[in-house]
Amino acid sequence: MKSQTINIISVEQKNQKIYINYNLTGTQNKYDIKIYVKSKLSYSWSDALISVYGDVGPDQKVGYNKQIIWDVLKDRDGLTGEWIFGIEAVSKKKKTNKDIYSTNNPKWSFSSYVDFFSFLKSGIQFNRNYNSEVTFDSEYNESITKIIPIGLKFVSGNDKDFRFSFDFNYSKCNYDFEYESFSSFNNYSMNIEKSIFRASLFFEFHNSKKSDKYYEPYTIFGFGYKQSNYIFESTNPDFELEENYWLLGNTTFRFAKGFNFYLSDNLGILLEIGIGGGGMLRTGLIYRGS
Repeated sequence: MKSQTINIISVEQKNQKIYINYNLTGTQNKYDIKIYVKSKLSYSWSDALISVYGDVGPDQKVGYNKQIIWDVLKDRDGLTGEWIFGIEAVSKKKKTNKDIYSTNNPKWSFSSYVDFFSFLKSGIQFNRNYNSEVTFDSEYNESITKIIPIGLKFVSGNDKDFRFSFDFNYSKCNYDFEYESFSSFNNYSMNIEKSIFRASLFFEFHNSKKSDKYYEPYTIFGFGYKQSNYIFESTNPDFELEENYWLLGNTTFRFAKGFNFYLSDNLGILLEIGIGGGGMLRTGLIYRGS
């Protein structure tokens, strides 16, 4: 069992300085921290960097959101291309642990997903045209085909706690059945087709204290635009479509908690549980880039 753990959260370049943010946990209260760098094409690490300050050096306390700042031009002419940083924590008992992070720091992510448990049939049964025509619990010979919500999401931001995301998804349900009419109590058949398109803006809160470069828990909340289209066809000659009114109109919302789990530096999977804006359970693939 490791006595200490280092998780590099992010690496950011501002002008000629590099800011390395990390979390340090361990069984001891203090560790000696050193930082190294190498080119992506190199097989060996440089000596420990000298022109650094912040949470680096001897007797660094364990904690979250710690930061090391490297003044690049004091050690070399510049820093171009992709580089990899490594932080080493040495305890007084000489046990070490190292974590590495690439300067190819994620600035955005893109994901495709599917939603489950979206209650498409229930949405149809709340429609005014359905309720005014179909006698309660009279449907039989039912046939349902669905396109569960499928979507795309783009997230803007790097490894900060707060990000914006843009979400688009589409779903469709076709419901065929026979029924007893509410007005005449005769039996007819009906076909209802419902499709929904949503475009939403979300605010994402990522917990940097519990994150590392492979695991990101997050919470999202946001609103958007929803376009619902209905087609009603009935063999009842007296059936007439009525305009359907909704309390929220074309507004959609979503609140959810989830996590991104990266299988590599760029590619991962997402899992999300929430309400509104699609299904209760969401899963898919995610790609992050710089």
